[in-house]
Amino acid sequence: MSEVDARFVKRGVWLDQARGPVMGRTLTTDIRTGTMLIAVLAVLASIAINHLWHLCLFAYHQYRANGRPADGLFWQQQTLLRASQPPSSFLADWVKIWWLWRGKAKHGLRRSLPHSLVAVVFTVATVAVGIFSSYAVDTADLPVLVNGPSCAPIDVDLAIANMVSQSLAFISGLANYRASTVRSRSEPLAAECYRNTTSLPGRCRAFIQPQIPLTYVPTGCPFDSSVCIDLKYPGVYVDSGLVSGDGFFGWNMAPKDQVKFRRKVACGVLRTEGHTETINGSDYPYWDRDRK
Repeated sequence: MSEVDARFVKRGVWLDQARGPVMGRTLTTDIRTGTMLIAVLAVLASIAINHLWHLCLFAYHQYRANGRPADGLFWQQQTLLRASQPPSSFLADWVKIWWLWRGKAKHGLRRSLPHSLVAVVFTVATVAVGIFSSYAVDTADLPVLVNGPSCAPIDVDLAIANMVSQSLAFISGLANYRASTVRSRSEPLAAECYRNTTSLPGRCRAFIQPQIPLTYVPTGCPFDSSVCIDLKYPGVYVDSGLVSGDGFFGWNMAPKDQVKFRRKVACGVLRTEGHTETINGSDYPYWDRDRK
């Protein structure tokens, strides 16, 4: 995932708590290792299907070997069953045997058709397993476990500065850091990702939940009724409900440790008449900007 620095992505086995203890078992590797895993899984899946096919043929051969008198079609079928050919080759030879014995053996088609259908099923299963084994590996929009060692609140305790110059340097550095972060990351990300749309760019799905469903309930004025505009519903409650830290914040916590967050606020449209005051900025010079 290009949106996350590879240094902070955990490599190896980890548990995606949101998907459960079984389906959530995840192995994170680089692209080269992932490609090799796809190839190995496809080969192992084909080998497993072939061994299962051979076991089924042997078991069915032994079931039919009852020592009773039989015609040539039966014995040729037994020979083919014991040869343990792959499903596709078995199907072709089985059809050939039926074709040679058609009209000579009793119920030749009925005695050959079920076995042909089973061979078709195994042939299709071999192809399907090879294809669907690739779905065990994700290469796009995949969840990863991220460790951010530098993620912490900024320490703004100015008591650590013993001199005025150090305090000013600290404040200046903090201001520059915040300004550069807002300009280079926060503002472009907010403009691109926090939009009322169902289609978002790929990088917006890395850390961002596009929206949290909110419930709006009309209510009375949350303040003194004299300051609310006289509408049918002067106020409204906005309720987020219980928001899971795993689903919306990506904390990947076990069920017993999960934390849920809820925000409920009341809003209202206020009157401005009689509740505002205009102040002349020139009366407060320290509020003015430098006009150089």
